[in-house]
Amino acid sequence: MSKKPPLLPEQPRARDTQPTRRVRPLVTYRRGSWIILWLALIILSISFFGSAWLVLNRPDLLELERQADIQQTQAVFDRTAIALDATAQAVQVAANGLELTAQFNASQSFDNDSTRVALDNAAFQLEQAGTQAALDAQATQTTVAIVNAQGATQAAVDFQNTQVAFDRAATQVELAYQGTQAALNRDATAAALGFATEAPPAQDVLPSLPPPTLTAQPLFTDGFDAGLDNTRWDVSAIEDWTLTADGALQSERSGGWLLTQQADFSTYSLNVELLPRTGAGLGADYHILLNAGSNPDGPDGVAVRVSYDGTRVTAVGLHPFSLEQVYLENGLLNRPLAAITSQQVEIPAAETIALTIDVNQGQIQVWVDRINVIDTALEAQPPGSIGVQVPVGAAIAGIALR
Repeated sequence: MSKKPPLLPEQPRARDTQPTRRVRPLVTYRRGSWIILWLALIILSISFFGSAWLVLNRPDLLELERQADIQQTQAVFDRTAIALDATAQAVQVAANGLELTAQFNASQSFDNDSTRVALDNAAFQLEQAGTQAALDAQATQTTVAIVNAQGATQAAVDFQNTQVAFDRAATQVELAYQGTQAALNRDATAAALGFATEAPPAQDVLPSLPPPTLTAQPLFTDGFDAGLDNTRWDVSAIEDWTLTADGALQSERSGGWLLTQQADFSTYSLNVELLPRTGAGLGADYHILLNAGSNPDGPDGVAVRVSYDGTRVTAVGLHPFSLEQVYLENGLLNRPLAAITSQQVEIPAAETIALTIDVNQGQIQVWVDRINVIDTALEAQPPGSIGVQVPVGAAIAGIALR
């Protein structure tokens, strides 16, 4: 093959065309070293001052703050411990103060309670004294009224008896005058007829009458000295009662009862003297039966219930009852009864219970040891029997019915 000729003329090579490099002198190399040295110093200065600035201002970027933080934290902990100690001491002081305050408040509360109890006791004593004074005044007034009424009644009866005596005396004088006239007439007739007739001399036949007196006699007074009068009383059983050495009638079973044979009492005054069982734990109920068996269509009468705790009477009430309840094993004793009225009382301690009960149709008044405890008006009670029912061991010293 034939070799083609080059399209362009062959260029000379660069090596052949570049100019020859000139050798720099030594001074030029030393100048460049100084520049590099200065640049290095500048860079080192910038690095030093930058590091110093970072250490002083931003140690956190270099993680140099930990030691300082630890020291600061320790200082804070120390201050916190001191503050906590001071707080604990303050709390202890406050606790001591609170304890002293609580002790003072407790003492003050105790003093207040003691004062309150003393005031309550004083008020109760004043109330009791006032109540007792009122009861005494009422009893005195009632007694005075009864005495006045009895005196007025006695004066009226005395006046009436005096009038009767005067009438009798006048009648006797008239009779004596008539007898004297008759004797004179017989003497004159005898003289006229010519014969003597023995005529009794005129006599003063006016009797010497003492001033009339009237004593209010009860319908009956039963002291049981001679035993139980069966003509007056109907009893639960004769063996339920015995006669004590003092002449009192003692119950031998709980619920023993007495009822009058006469059953037409409507207006009356009843005095009963009871001898209760005395002592702790011997409290019981005692009953006075009024107008028993009087109402076939309802309750058979009204019972006066007297509650006795072994030393004193504590309550008195009026209760309707039936004879079927009286006839039960324990009768009305300690049995729940409907109350017409009931009063809590404080009768002074005594070994006897003296009862006075006035019944005037529907008006019922009850006195215990001369203290009026009940005064109430009911519907008129039909006539009926009067009775007593007491617990075992109790006794009846006497009953007077006017």
